[in-house]
Amino acid sequence: MYGGSDRRARTSGGRATKHITTNVLVEVDERAGAATARSYWVLLLSTSPDEPVRPVLAGRYHDRFACVDGVWRFAERAYLVDLTGAESAALLGTR
Repeated sequence: MYGGSDRRARTSGGRATKHITTNVLVEVDERAGAATARSYWVLLLSTSPDEPVRPVLAGRYHDRFACVDGVWRFAERAYLVDLTGAESAALLGTR
C-alpha cells in the first residue's frame, strides 16, 4: 500500500513513521461467512531523533472480510484520508 512512499528507517538517518490503528469495530455474520470492520488510523512522523514526533496523516479504514474454507480473509479495504499535514505529500509519493 505504501510502495511509492518516501519512508526510511530511523537507523539510516532518514525519516521514521509509525502507523497506529484505533477504535476498531468488527461485526461478524457467521451464517453468511462475512464480516465488516471500521477503524481510525493516524500516521506519526519523526524526521530525526532531535525532532518531536508529530501526526501527518489521519483517516479511516472500511474493511470487508470473507470466510473461505473456514479461513477469514480480507475481501476489501477502503483507505480513507481525512486529515493531512504539511509533510503528507512526501509520504504519499505526490511531491
